[in-house]
Order: sequence, then structure tokens, then C-alpha cells
Amino acid sequence: MPHQAQLEAAYTEMCLDRLDLGFEPVLITLMFNPLPGSQATVARTMEQVIEKMYGDVVRNMFRHPGRKDLLELPLWIACPDYPVNKSNKMTIRETTVNSGMHTHIPAMVPTGTRLELPFNLWLEENKHLYCGPGKAVARIHVLRIYETPEDAFRYAFKSLGRGRANSDDVLVLPRTHSEMQSRKQGR
Repeated sequence: MPHQAQLEAAYTEMCLDRLDLGFEPVLITLMFNPLPGSQATVARTMEQVIEKMYGDVVRNMFRHPGRKDLLELPLWIACPDYPVNKSNKMTIRETTVNSGMHTHIPAMVPTGTRLELPFNLWLEENKHLYCGPGKAVARIHVLRIYETPEDAFRYAFKSLGRGRANSDDVLVLPRTHSEMQSRKQGR
């Protein structure tokens, strides 16, 4: 099994492990507005936006997220994706802005949080906080996964299988508590 396929399988297994713990699977897709810089700079900006969004979401879910065990926090695995030829054509803008790069995030979300709605509905209701004119994210598509989560995870990680992305391109959240603390102090 090639390295990329092993990564895809490992990330899928991480999601399935959380599913076994009772977490709800949600697929988030982020389309970005034009971002300046090289492809590496654009990718880093996208990663920073996702990290900030994750932090905001976790603070809305839990009063003191730093006191939670990492296994109690949502698991997000953000993987870049690129357009491919398919029957439901993307717009020219979507295929040219940021070289077509967008991000899929299988999000495994714990139940019993402070959110008053299921996470997918909460994000849908609050996406104006994260996307729109003047923000890095142009559009958010959020979908609760009710059937065949493995297929949804494979879809989200398909750039790994196609060799368009590698482990360096994938962002796994949460980070360890020490990584989160050192990032806070570095600001």
C-alpha cells in the first residue's frame, strides 16, 4: 500500500474511532476568497484560518476547553483538495482562485456541549462569523453525515490518494495542550 493510501486509511481510522465514542460526523468544506502569495503562503493562510475557526468553535462548545482531555475535544482533519473534471462543473472562479485549492474537514464532534443546536446547524446559523466579503473564507458548506461515514472520509481525503497532497498538507486538530500553549505565547 503506497504511503498516501496509508495516510488516508489512518486518518479515516482516527475518525471512525471517534465515531465509536459517540461523536457526530460532519463534513465541512471551505472555499476561500483570493489569498495573496505563493501556493505555500496561501496554504499556510488557509491553515491559520482553520486553526482560528477551530479555536472559536471549541470555545463556544466548552467553557474551559483547556481543561478538557484531548479525546473530549472535536477532531478536525483538514485536507486540501483541488478541482477535477466532473459532471457538476465548478465555476471558472472556483477553479482559478487560489489555483482551485479548497479544504475538506471531516469534523468529529462530541455531543453534550454548550451549543444549543447540533453542530452542523449551529455552524450553518453562525457561518457569517467565518465567511463572506472581506474574510478569507468565501463559502462554507456543512453537511451532517448520516450514512456511510467511511465514504465521506475517503472523499475528504481523496487528494492524498491522488498524490495531490501529503502529510505535511494535512492539519489535525486539536493539537496537544503544550502546542496550543506555545502557539498562544508566540503571538
